[in-house]
Amino acid sequence: MPTSDPEGIAPVIREVMRLRPRTVLDVGIGMGKWGLLFREYLDAWHHHRCTQDEFRIQIDGVEIYEPYVQQWHHAVYDTVHIGDIRNLAPELGHYDLVYLGDVIEHMPKEDGRKLLADLKFKVCIVSTPAVKTQMIRGKVNPYLDHKCMWTAADFGRSVKVLHRNRVLIVELTK
Repeated sequence: MPTSDPEGIAPVIREVMRLRPRTVLDVGIGMGKWGLLFREYLDAWHHHRCTQDEFRIQIDGVEIYEPYVQQWHHAVYDTVHIGDIRNLAPELGHYDLVYLGDVIEHMPKEDGRKLLADLKFKVCIVSTPAVKTQMIRGKVNPYLDHKCMWTAADFGRSVKVLHRNRVLIVELTK
């Protein structure tokens, strides 16, 4: 999905600033908002690293729907992987932070569980709708349909809930 509910921006950014990851994987980059926010608050905020040659944080992205990827993504992300994260995850390296923003509800729940097991991370932040939504709108992107809904309990006992209203935001550690 190229955009997301803005309700989750502040809780995610506050937690990312607290965590201070050196490597980030943004899954489902869409318009690139999260990559830009991660770049702003990890490289620019307090450090004044505002140009590509000054960036020190590795921020990679994954997008399943190639038409979303534009020139500006390559200015924000160090690497943009095109493809299904379920297929790419075993080949990707370890990240301090993996961000799954409006991704996990677009696959069957068993695929989501396997994905979380396959990804290599210190911390994973997952943002997903907390209320039933239907994302079948006749759009050209065939990956937009919602396949399931997640609750905090679906993530297991070690989950930390960062936010729960229209958007459920949880933090997982390995």
